[in-house]
Amino acid sequence: MNREYFLSEEESVGIIDDTESSKGGKEIDLNLPQVLPVLPLRNTVVFPQQIIPISVGREKSIRLIEDSMADNKLITLVAQKDGKIENPKSSDLFRWGSIASIMKVFKM
Repeated sequence: MNREYFLSEEESVGIIDDTESSKGGKEIDLNLPQVLPVLPLRNTVVFPQQIIPISVGREKSIRLIEDSMADNKLITLVAQKDGKIENPKSSDLFRWGSIASIMKVFKM
């Protein structure tokens, strides 16, 4: 997968474990990779267990989705602090995000 989607090795996004096993429920094997691409979201915050449509328009974001669909369909969604920034850096993103599985892609 193209490295342009990832934060640098010194930077990271925090992820909270919201699985059933973290709540004392049955064990779930998520089998997550060590590194996931980051999709910055403008004016949207995604919480665990939420199923929502997300529109992407930036060319970089479209490529991220296409590449993820060909791989494991997993991405990290992180809200931008300012939705007007066209090419956000890690400092333009909030420190916490949600791992998401891409369910379906509609090209318009």
